Amino acid sequence: MEALEAYDEDPALVLQMLRTIQLRENRVSAADIETLATGLNLPETKIRALVEFYSFLHEEPRGTYDIYLSDSITDRMLGVEEACAVLCEGLGVTPGKPSGSGLATVSMSSCTGLCECGPAALVNGHAIQGVDAERAREMVRLVRAGVAVEDWPLSWFLISDSLQQKGPLLGSRLEPGRATARAIRIPRRRSRAARRARAHAGSPRDRF
Repeated sequence: MEALEAYDEDPALVLQMLRTIQLRENRVSAADIETLATGLNLPETKIRALVEFYSFLHEEPRGTYDIYLSDSITDRMLGVEEACAVLCEGLGVTPGKPSGSGLATVSMSSCTGLCECGPAALVNGHAIQGVDAERAREMVRLVRAGVAVEDWPLSWFLISDSLQQKGPLLGSRLEPGRATARAIRIPRRRSRAARRARAHAGSPRDRF
């Protein structure tokens, strides 16, 4: 199996292998799970549990165009429900179920990692920001025409930096060596405190 070879048959990378299979085959079949379990010397139940847990992994086939829309509160405020309705109507699907032809699937996801750029979407693993009703209609046109996602407008895949103002984390300037000097002072303070505590307690002989 290519996924096993790509990740050097490392059991710690089983999730990456599953993701690779999902993107290539639009599903993770029972045969795939069995092959991974044998190649990685892992229980089939463990691999199946991963497939059932992660929303981007599926045992049942997805559409050729696998579309996820973020369902976070910020995306809802920005109109993701309208975009979802446009996609589903235009592609003839209901959320979460592939079209009869297997052309497309439209699903809602709790998070696509782009809540600050909503309404956000993932199409065959590619992130797209600003999926409003107008862009959703254009996506329908491209899907219907069979245009590969890699050939969609490049500007759709450019993610804007939402950082507007630098705070203490990014705006502060640290003097070189300041952290090291502080770390060196801490043990000295502790040692002085320990000496004072011992002096106050006195020696074991002084207590009797």
